[in-house]
Amino acid sequence: MSEPFSGEPPRPGPTQPQWGQEPRQHQPPGWGQAPPGGGSPYGTAPKKKRRKWPWVLLVLVLLIAGGCAALVANVSHEVTKTVEVEYAVTGDARNVNISYSVWNDDGVSTRSETVTSLPWRKTFKTKGFTKGGSLLISLSGAGGTATCSVTVDHGTPTTSVASGPSAAATCSGF
Repeated sequence: MSEPFSGEPPRPGPTQPQWGQEPRQHQPPGWGQAPPGGGSPYGTAPKKKRRKWPWVLLVLVLLIAGGCAALVANVSHEVTKTVEVEYAVTGDARNVNISYSVWNDDGVSTRSETVTSLPWRKTFKTKGFTKGGSLLISLSGAGGTATCSVTVDHGTPTTSVASGPSAAATCSGF
């Protein structure tokens, strides 16, 4: 090699890397090959991140299954639950036509009767998933006032009032 000119940096020797090159490093034998028994040739592999979505999916499935079980238990309870339905008509009207129905899993039972004087009262026990009924009153041409009332399991009654000649009232939706 020749001597550098004045002001130039020294030039590399034969064992030194050339300008812009990295120094060569001696690598041990077998470097870059997979070690016996598998694994990474460059040491331990980075740990894989555990996925979270399977756990989230599992929690969602368990929540849905629990909700379905609660719904089935509630429906099962309603099917076997017996309720008491009380129909009542009060007031000063005469010759009141009363039509009432009760439905349950056995079907619908409908009856009609004319009552000459009030009060009038009927009580039924019904069970099944479909429980309920309706009460319809209609006054004669003589008029007066009558109030129909439906109470389920001694709760708050559903009421409606008919007043005047040929008036009618309905208690339903319970």
